[in-house]
Amino acid sequence: MLRTAFARNARLFSTSIRTQKSAVDAAKETAADLNKVAGEKAAAGIEQAQQAAQKAKEAIGINAAEAKAKASEATGATQGDAAKLSGQAQGKAEELTGKAKGAINEAAGKAKATAEEVKAKV
Repeated sequence: MLRTAFARNARLFSTSIRTQKSAVDAAKETAADLNKVAGEKAAAGIEQAQQAAQKAKEAIGINAAEAKAKASEATGATQGDAAKLSGQAQGKAEELTGKAKGAINEAAGKAKATAEEVKAKV
């Protein structure tokens, strides 16, 4: 009989960890879970902010490049117009110089003819 009583008591003996948690342990686990969730959400928010900042930088870079290209194009067009106007002005100046030389030569020819005429009369 002693043996059977001892056998029953041996089966009831357990060395497993106590599964009940104290209020402090439960609060610690809850705080840890909240901290983990908050960290994940913050990391996701930071990542989205970085992506938005990158997209903004790219948009600004594209707009700046487009503006620079248009400014360069406008400068080239202005330089082309200025060169065209300069060429026209130079052409007019040469034309007027030619007319002036022609008038001088004509006047010189008339003066020479008049001088020869006067010389022939004397």
